[in-house]
Amino acid sequence: MKNKKFLETDYPQGRAIGIFRRLHFGLRAKNRNFVFYLTRNCENQFRPLPRRGKSETPRQSLGEFFLSKNLIILILLIVVSSPIFSQEKWSLDECVAYAVDHNLELNDFKYNSDSNKESHRQAIRNLLPIIEGFSSYDIRYGRSIDPNNNDIINIDFFSNNYSLRSSVELFQGFQKLNMIKASKLLYKAALEDVLQQKYLLAFRVMSAFYDIRYFEGLVNISKEQTEASQLNYNSIKKQIELGLKAGADLYEAESVLLSDKLIVTQSKNSLEAAQLKLIQEMNLNGVTTISITTTLEEIAETENDSIEIYQDSIYTIAKNFIPLIKSEELKVKAAKKEIAIAKGSLYPSLSLFTGYGTGYFETFVNDEGDIIPFNKQLKDNASRYVGLSLNIPIFSRWSSRSNIKQQKIELQKANILKPFSFSGVKNSIT
Repeated sequence: MKNKKFLETDYPQGRAIGIFRRLHFGLRAKNRNFVFYLTRNCENQFRPLPRRGKSETPRQSLGEFFLSKNLIILILLIVVSSPIFSQEKWSLDECVAYAVDHNLELNDFKYNSDSNKESHRQAIRNLLPIIEGFSSYDIRYGRSIDPNNNDIINIDFFSNNYSLRSSVELFQGFQKLNMIKASKLLYKAALEDVLQQKYLLAFRVMSAFYDIRYFEGLVNISKEQTEASQLNYNSIKKQIELGLKAGADLYEAESVLLSDKLIVTQSKNSLEAAQLKLIQEMNLNGVTTISITTTLEEIAETENDSIEIYQDSIYTIAKNFIPLIKSEELKVKAAKKEIAIAKGSLYPSLSLFTGYGTGYFETFVNDEGDIIPFNKQLKDNASRYVGLSLNIPIFSRWSSRSNIKQQKIELQKANILKPFSFSGVKNSIT
């Protein structure tokens, strides 16, 4: 005979209890007491149904059915909410690393860098020859020209044409070479822009991180001050009741207390704003608050704290380090290459081409009047050619000249933006 205690596999309630027991050992330690309490209470709610014959099935009341469903829903809610019980604390390095991977503005710069990288690759591929294939199927009606002997005929017939053509540009005013150099410079500039945005994002995250720390401390200090003001208010109130102080002192203590409470509220609002700013910079989804570590990182001391650092030396180092300055310099070089590309359109272009063609015509017949077979016609009608093509620009409605002027304007704009970058760095140092 089986034990009176029902097995986990006998009834749905037993299986639910088994799930609860396994869930109990899988959750974190600080949730175990809560799960154990639920397990004990759920075990008391269930009672094993009496055994029936083999031909009978155990019956389940309506109340037990809904109780089983509620138990399953309760299990799912505990599993889903268990990560909430143990809120993660973020360090500064973790916040910066997460923001670099998920910030939307930074991802936009990364996509721009990837686009410039592909443009540079395509500029290199443009040096390769072009290969094209062609095929046609024609049906002619009425009066037309016989492809066999160029006679005028008045019959219906069809034909197939096949051709393969390849061409490569030998000279085009060095446009393709300059395009490769310009796209490479723009790609490097895009990489520097991405690096610059990473630095700016790291500074914004760091600023929001330490703002949270500052306002957390400010909230604690203001709460302590409010508690002190409350004690002072209560003390003065007792002294007034004893006749030791006048009523005006109570009004003054009350105003100080209300001012301290206002500071607490303002500090909490500033703390929430700083948390929201950090969440936005990190692009955390489904989160309204964030918890950060409270330990301060130690700052390594220099070997000689008495070393004097001059502004000019800092500026010299910054010019070779800050990505924004490098990006502007690369964009100026790329603008010069764009002018060379535009000037290349004024030069003649020389290209080499070759091809192969064949066809099948219904009018090609032998001496007996039968149409020549398809395979034989493809072999007999084959033609090959090779040649050079020279294109000399004479008049293009001044479009080339206009393009050169526009590229020179772009170069002037790039040269104007470069001093702004230098002056911005110098002002931030001074």
